[in-house]
Amino acid sequence: MLWFTSTNQPRPRALTSPWVAVAASALLALACGARRGSSDPAPRPEPSPEQVWLERVGSGPAQTARVCERGARDRVAQTLCAPSASGISGLEDLYRALQLGSAEERRVAVTTHSLSLSGRSVSAANPRVVVLANNAAAGGLSYEGVVATAFARGEQLVELVGLDPTTYEYNFYLLRFTQACNSSRCTAEDVLSKRVESGWSAWSLYADSDLEDTPFDCLSCHRPFGDGTHKLLLMRQDLDPWMHWSDFRQLDESMCPAPPPEGVTPRVIAKSDGLDLLAEVEGKQGKYAGISVDELLATASGDVLSDFMVDAELLITRSPALPHPYAQFSLRTRETLCERFHEGQSASWETDRATSRARGLPFPYYGPDVLAAAARSELSTSRGNFWESHSEDDPFDVLTSLLEADVQAEVGFAPRDTESAPDILQGICGRCHAPDTNPALLRSRFNAALTDPVDPATFDEVRRRLSLPPSSPDAMPPRRSGALPSWAVERVLEYLAAHCSVPGACR
Repeated sequence: MLWFTSTNQPRPRALTSPWVAVAASALLALACGARRGSSDPAPRPEPSPEQVWLERVGSGPAQTARVCERGARDRVAQTLCAPSASGISGLEDLYRALQLGSAEERRVAVTTHSLSLSGRSVSAANPRVVVLANNAAAGGLSYEGVVATAFARGEQLVELVGLDPTTYEYNFYLLRFTQACNSSRCTAEDVLSKRVESGWSAWSLYADSDLEDTPFDCLSCHRPFGDGTHKLLLMRQDLDPWMHWSDFRQLDESMCPAPPPEGVTPRVIAKSDGLDLLAEVEGKQGKYAGISVDELLATASGDVLSDFMVDAELLITRSPALPHPYAQFSLRTRETLCERFHEGQSASWETDRATSRARGLPFPYYGPDVLAAAARSELSTSRGNFWESHSEDDPFDVLTSLLEADVQAEVGFAPRDTESAPDILQGICGRCHAPDTNPALLRSRFNAALTDPVDPATFDEVRRRLSLPPSSPDAMPPRRSGALPSWAVERVLEYLAAHCSVPGACR
C-alpha cells in the first residue's frame, strides 16, 4: 500500500520515506504554483500521521513479503501469505479466507468502549467488532484454529491474532487497506460508513515485531510481563456484568451485595442502550463490520470473548510450552457500579485507575456509555446531515468528538488538571517510554520515569515534539494514544527543565 505513488509495486527502500515525497511535492508546488491553471487538479492532501508511520515501516507487496518470509504457522500468516489472498478485497472476503465466514464458523463480540489501538474512536456510534473462531463448535479449539479479527470503522485497519502451533505463541498483526478514494481524498463518509468494509484496492500486512517502534505497537500491552515473555490476549473487563459490551442493559439492584449506607439515597441505576443506535442507523437488516446487525444484536459479547480467551489459554497451558505468568488487569465492574449507585463515586475504581495509570495504561470508563448525548441525538435524527456537516473533517477527529466530555481525562487519554508533571509523564508516556523499554528501540531514548537527569538535547527534542500539532506524525503523544492540553505541556516542560543535567541549559 503506497501513499505517494499511483502504483502498488514495491519501491527501493531508500526512497520509501514519506518525507521525501512530501518535500518534493512542496518544492514542486512552489516552483509551479504560479503557472497552475484553474483546471489543474488540486494537490493531494497531506497524509495522516498513521499513513506516515506505516509508510516508514514499509508498504505493499514488499512489506507483506517480509512478514511472510518469517515463516509463522498461525492461521493468519498461513492464510494471508497464500497466493489466493490476493483476492481479498473486503472484510467478508477476509472472514471467508480465515474460515470465519459463516455464523457456524465464528462467534462475535461487540464493545462500545475500548482501550485498543482504536480506543479513542470506539463508542456506541462506532463499535468495535471482534470475530472469533467458534470455540463452542464440536471438537472445540485447535492450536491452528485460534484466530480472531477486530475492526471499527474510521480507519483503514483490521487487527488480527493467531496462535502459532509450533511456538505456542500468539502472533498479532495489522492489516492496512486502501480504497479508491486514496487516490485523491477519503472523506469521513468513505471511512465511517459501509463503504470502508469492501472495495479495497490493495492491502499490506504488518506483524507485531514490525510495529514496536510505532504508535501501533501491540506488544507494549499484549506482553504485560516484559520483553521476552509470553504474549497474552487481553480483556480489561473480564468480569460479569459486562458493562461495556453489547449485551449490557442495566445494573439490577439485586447485583449489589449490600444495601446503601445508612442515610444515603441510591443514585440512578446504570443503564445502557447497547447496540440500539447501531440498529437504528444501519437498520436491523443492515451490516456493520461485514456482519449482519441481527447477528451482532443477538450475541452475548462478554461471555463469548471471555470464554474464547479461557479456551485459548488452556490450549497453551496444556502444550509443551514453558509455564508463563498470566493475569488480567481488570475493571471490577460490579464494585464500580454498586459504589456509584450507592454513593455517586467509586473508591475501588479510583484505586484501580491509579494502578493502571502508574503503568502508563488507560483504564475503562466508570459508566456504561461513553457516547455524548448530543452526538447520539444528532446521529439518530439524521445520519445524512451528520456526514454532510463533517464532510471536510478528519475522520479521527470526528470520532473523538463523539465521546462524552469527561471520558478523555477519566479513562486516561488525557490528564486530569489536578495531575502533577510526574503523573502526566507516567500516565500518558509511561507505557512506551518505561525504564525497562527494550534499548534497541528508538523510544528507549526517553525515560518517562526520569530516573536520570535530562540532558539539554533530549529536552529540546521533547519540547519540539510536544509542541507539534496532533496531525504531525512526530507529535507526542501520538494522537491515537492521547492528547496533552497546553497547560499539561507547560507543566511537563517546567518539570523537565528543573531536572536538567546542565543547570539553566534546558529552556
